[in-house]
Amino acid sequence: MWSSVSALLGALIPVFIGCAPGSGRSECPVVRQPAPATPVSSSPAVSMPAPGAVPAAPTPAAVATSPAAAVPSSSAAATPASTASALPELKLHLAGMHIGGGPNDDATKRPFIQAIEGAYEAMRACYKRSEEPSRGGTFGVDLKIAHQGGKPELQQVRTAMKGDGLRECLEGAFRGISFAPPPKGPTVVSVSVKFSLGQ
Repeated sequence: MWSSVSALLGALIPVFIGCAPGSGRSECPVVRQPAPATPVSSSPAVSMPAPGAVPAAPTPAAVATSPAAAVPSSSAAATPASTASALPELKLHLAGMHIGGGPNDDATKRPFIQAIEGAYEAMRACYKRSEEPSRGGTFGVDLKIAHQGGKPELQQVRTAMKGDGLRECLEGAFRGISFAPPPKGPTVVSVSVKFSLGQ
């Protein structure tokens, strides 16, 4: 606005003092038109680095928002561990029992069976000594139980299984069993247990 007012005054002043165009007066001032204003660009200024300047390292925020940084490398993906195949289960069960002098009904056998089953874990541990564990096998023995019960005396051990210390270990497992007093006094119980591997 000020530039427009200045231009108007510059045109009127010569007329007022008699310096209109064509008057011939040398003392009239020379009216100069103001230079056109230079348009200002609306584009933001871009600062250029000085020659030889080292560009600044990107900030952690810029790195975190970078698309390349957000996508994990395929080589860093976790590989699932291979699943080991299950080992065959070692099965152990009572293959036979006979009470000398009877009776041999289930009710009479039950206390002897329960006592023997309590030693199954010790017997399974002994089976690790077998030379051919995949074949399984049977271990038989006669147990002489005193009238007051307790630990038995072993007689007539029967087995075809082989292994360093296997027989001695199984004998020790049977010797460690504690029986209740037999109903008819001293009793001999013939027992056999069978080992087998199943899937």
